[in-house]
Amino acid sequence: DALERIRTEPVWFAEEVLGLTGEKYYLDEWQKDLLNAVADVYRHKSGAPTVINHDGKSMLTVRAMHGPGKTFTVAAIMHWFNCAFRGRIICTAPKEKQLATRLWPAFRKVSARAGKDYAAPLKVDSTKITWHGDEDWCAIAETASVPENLAGYHDDYMLFIVDEATGVKEEMFPVIEGAISTGVIVILLLIGNPTKNQGTFHASHMVPKVAKNYFQMHVSLDKTTRVSTEW
Repeated sequence: DALERIRTEPVWFAEEVLGLTGEKYYLDEWQKDLLNAVADVYRHKSGAPTVINHDGKSMLTVRAMHGPGKTFTVAAIMHWFNCAFRGRIICTAPKEKQLATRLWPAFRKVSARAGKDYAAPLKVDSTKITWHGDEDWCAIAETASVPENLAGYHDDYMLFIVDEATGVKEEMFPVIEGAISTGVIVILLLIGNPTKNQGTFHASHMVPKVAKNYFQMHVSLDKTTRVSTEW
């Protein structure tokens, strides 16, 4: 029953288990929406009521300005996914530094917020995070520099995160699509700033024949409390 609640109530998990509440660690509504959109993939497949991603689309794409808490939200989703499933999370970005200096610290920050009992089964290394000492129950940082880095990843439960998706080379996306072609619950999340008018990330929002396969989110200024309107 507890596992099913985690799988179907990601916002409850983020707030009550991870402790993402209060003046500093609260979730904006768009962050709750994204948690629910990802969880809707499982809800739709299992026959549970969906919240926002009513078609249960397993490919999601999020465009946003700088500063609304994208990386923090991705870290929370990583925690939720590998607590809900014995899975594998592949995280990629144009440069390894983006993962090492932004995403991994955000993951550790969420762990610290949740407390020692929660964090005890986690081992966080520079490019890999393992749950319960299981090398296949993990999150892995892979640079999106050459296609071979992302080839060969398959699992029953897998979350593929493409951070700063605008900057990822186009030859990487067919490899990513191949990796998510099999499995029970396999989710692709693209997130980034909309700084280019070409490429897969742009197409996932703006080109109908591509966009129809994605659940889209646009984090505009009115949806975040973390970016000043004056700035």
